[in-house]
Amino acid sequence: MIETIDAQPVETAEADEEASEDAEEESEGGEIEFARLPVPLGAFGRAQQPEMETVLFRNGRIWTSADAGILEDADLLISDGRIVAVGRDLEAPEGARIFELEGREVTAGLIDCHSHTGIDGGVNEGGQNNTAEVRIGDVLDPDDINWYRQLAGGLTAANQLHGSANPIGGQNAVVKLRWGAPAEAMHLQGAKPGIKFALGENVVRPTNRYPDTRMGVAAFLENAFVAASEYREAMERYEALPREERERTMPPRRDLELDTLIEILDGDRIIHCHSYRQDEILMLLRTAERWGFTIGTLQHILEGYKVADQIAAHGAGASSFSDWWAYKMEVMDAIPYNGALMTDVGVLVSFNSDSNELARRMNTEASKAVRYGGVEPHEAWKFVTINPAKQLRIDDRTGSIEPGKDADIVIWSGDPLSTFTRCEQTWIDGRRYFDMDEDLIAAGKTRSDRAEILSGLVAEKARKASTMKGAVMNGKDPVSGNWDVVTVTQRMGEMPMTVVLELSEGGSVTGVADLSMMEMEGNLNGSFDAAKSTLTLELTMQGQMISEMTLKITGDSMSGKAESAFMPDGPGATVTGTRTSSPQVEDPVMTSGRGGLLARMRYAGEERLYEIIRSGYDPAEMKAGDCGCGINNDTRDAIAREAGR
Repeated sequence: MIETIDAQPVETAEADEEASEDAEEESEGGEIEFARLPVPLGAFGRAQQPEMETVLFRNGRIWTSADAGILEDADLLISDGRIVAVGRDLEAPEGARIFELEGREVTAGLIDCHSHTGIDGGVNEGGQNNTAEVRIGDVLDPDDINWYRQLAGGLTAANQLHGSANPIGGQNAVVKLRWGAPAEAMHLQGAKPGIKFALGENVVRPTNRYPDTRMGVAAFLENAFVAASEYREAMERYEALPREERERTMPPRRDLELDTLIEILDGDRIIHCHSYRQDEILMLLRTAERWGFTIGTLQHILEGYKVADQIAAHGAGASSFSDWWAYKMEVMDAIPYNGALMTDVGVLVSFNSDSNELARRMNTEASKAVRYGGVEPHEAWKFVTINPAKQLRIDDRTGSIEPGKDADIVIWSGDPLSTFTRCEQTWIDGRRYFDMDEDLIAAGKTRSDRAEILSGLVAEKARKASTMKGAVMNGKDPVSGNWDVVTVTQRMGEMPMTVVLELSEGGSVTGVADLSMMEMEGNLNGSFDAAKSTLTLELTMQGQMISEMTLKITGDSMSGKAESAFMPDGPGATVTGTRTSSPQVEDPVMTSGRGGLLARMRYAGEERLYEIIRSGYDPAEMKAGDCGCGINNDTRDAIAREAGR
């Protein structure tokens, strides 16, 4: 790591000590001390946003993504959130920090031109064919952990798009990954507004609306722009009326969908269109040309190589998958040389992720343009930096390392196109949002916190179980445990299920029912009358009651009747069951809701895992063989029997 960089974790020992002293002073004065919580409230949250710094990065290999190309043994100076200078032997201004890069490589921050990260509640509003009025910017979730994970891969900006369920989708949002900031602060101010369009299989798949064919999509788009044009003319006629006449004239009805389409016609909003096949690509380009506007980007564009000259002539950008193909019929002709071939004829090409996971390694996506098509490395790097910035019309702000641009930079351990290279730091607006040293500290704290919580839960369960054990029927619990239950109905015959029940101190009963034959699971809730040894249970699935059971418990056996909630006057089912395990109170780790397989594994002799949890060790840290299951024949046999069910 960079030796001169002092890692500043979210919570340091010094900060904790100072906060404790402040709390003591304020409590003595009678003031209330509120806890400072991290934002987001969870793993890798920050107590505050990182400070904007003046920094001189010295002696590194700098990929400018600009005409200067790659600079060897170069320096980079940032201040006030902007890039001040790039070159050799730069002087550090007074008060600046100096980071010795020692040959590490520096690039502009990566930009993803097709992302759905951090969109709360779904990305599609698919109930109608035109949803131009909805806005992704209204539902950004700044707390999505994927933002942080993508920062760890060098991503600094993204184009948040609506889904592809309808020909005209919703409005986009261009954001910077300012982890820990509120949603409003993530928006990249000044980015040109955009909208999602879609063609192909996704659009025509619904059969309950128009259009449901490709010819219908073409006609629908044409009709939409006719309607927008007529709406604009009506608005203009109304505005042109003399004031007195306008005051006594009803204005045209406001239409948010058509308002958005007018922005497209006026060149104030660009289209990002989900597209695959060459015929549909040409259809959209010709539609745009008839109406006098230019498509912003053709997204995915996996047959773009077939009509690359037409795309270049139109002036549309191509934001493509690097090497995806054969996952549905309309992409069967996709090839990994697509990006290189379009670049060769002058199309502005970027590679995108369309994936929370893939967005964490956009650097190796760029390397595929080198592997497939022989694109020069620095030009390939532009596929994930300056090219998507140009497509989103934010290249005056970010996408390259040039004086005056935002200080969105990434420090890499080596060649950024290599799979062996790691992102060590990610800076946005001159603030260090990700640092590998800081990340290791935060990850260690998260693991220790998790282990502490787990061991605490086990201890609490043991305490409650001990209390319950002495309170239920003089120390004997006739209900809790695993039961093999069979219900018999006239219509369905025998239906076996595994039931896990737990009896509380107050006599209420909770549990789960695993209907393996039907591959379904239900919830059980009810009560136990100890005086009559009678158990009453309601079985619900997905929140709806299925049946009510009244059962008599004798030792480790139960029997009784079940009435269907759907046929209350119909013949009831007979229910019989046998308890196959000790009561749950004997093992506080096992709780209701775990399911039949886990319970069977536990009672077949799988003790090691629970001993690890009780000791406070985080099970996520276990390595293969630690649990001892590899040498436990009883457990293996239990799993085999459960699989056979």
